[in-house]
Amino acid sequence: MTLQDGSTERYYSWQSRDPVHLAAEERPRQLMGLYEALCHGLRIEAGREPEFSAPARLTGEPVFELSPDYRARWTLLGGAGGAVGSAILVLSDRPARFANGDEPLSYGRPCTCGRGHASFRLTRNEIVQLLAKDELKLYCIMCDQMPKVTEEEKALIKKHI
Repeated sequence: MTLQDGSTERYYSWQSRDPVHLAAEERPRQLMGLYEALCHGLRIEAGREPEFSAPARLTGEPVFELSPDYRARWTLLGGAGGAVGSAILVLSDRPARFANGDEPLSYGRPCTCGRGHASFRLTRNEIVQLLAKDELKLYCIMCDQMPKVTEEEKALIKKHI
């Protein structure tokens, strides 16, 4: 999972998503300012609720920051509300809790390239904002195309949000 931190891309993962055990363990890092954005991304990507857990009694699966080459990993530390602390960020077994309008929605269709699927996975609020600016687009990982959503698709999406 990638998060943008200013002009820097930062990478995060967990064992059930990627083989993070293969990366060298570095000294833990304090999470600090990216706490809210990371937790929001984890809810969408993993569908589970992130929380801080005591190191001696983990209540979920640890989340790691990864180096850009994926060869090193850092355990993420923090406290309540993203403050400095010694607790470890984990993904609990509880389903993600979203604020009103922040739940993720997905839509997709076959891409014109014939090899992939053009789709999006955004929150309800993001979809409403992009529709209002006529900037809602799909993305195909196979050909890197970003086709615009058709009027028929817009009507269908609006009906469901």
